[in-house]
Amino acid sequence: MVASEVSVSTGFEYNKIFAGYCMTCYCGSPEDYADCCAPLHQGIRQAQTPEQLMRSRFSAYVLAQVPYIEQTYHSTKRTANARAEIDDFARSATFISLQVLSSSEDAPLLTRDCLQSTKSPETADIGYVHFVVKFFLDDKLQVLEEESRFVREDQQWRYLDGVLTPHPSQKTGRNDSCPCGSGKKYKTCRPHWLNGAMRSLP
Repeated sequence: MVASEVSVSTGFEYNKIFAGYCMTCYCGSPEDYADCCAPLHQGIRQAQTPEQLMRSRFSAYVLAQVPYIEQTYHSTKRTANARAEIDDFARSATFISLQVLSSSEDAPLLTRDCLQSTKSPETADIGYVHFVVKFFLDDKLQVLEEESRFVREDQQWRYLDGVLTPHPSQKTGRNDSCPCGSGKKYKTCRPHWLNGAMRSLP
């Protein structure tokens, strides 16, 4: 998979306004949200690959759709990820980009070049997604890089755990160019760009 990065979100209230309109998906897909992550959020269809689930979970964080985030954890992890904690993080963070570096079924990404996969995505029981998410929290730019592990549970993909690569938080000066890509100074960039552009309501 070729890495791709798209600026995506701008805080819970702003993103909630756009959720019902035709727009490219929060996860960075070229598809409209209504055709990409929304059907998964609404329970109309299930994720067919670990990457689809990971992208839909990212969009759910953007929109603070806490029940979806909770239910797509593996059942053994749900008690460790309380709804209140998920909700607090989703509403406090301002997500600006998702970059999927690579994804794979049934072999860890760091070793998959040395292993021969014998399972198709439809029959694999484990998968991995390596991604980078950038977001603002307390006026600091945070970089979350993770190799996530997904497993099938009751024939549906679920997020189990992941290995984090640490990155230092970065203080963004008021007169610095905003990392969201708007070209504005950080102090005047409100709301931040969504999918690479400011959008007007129809």
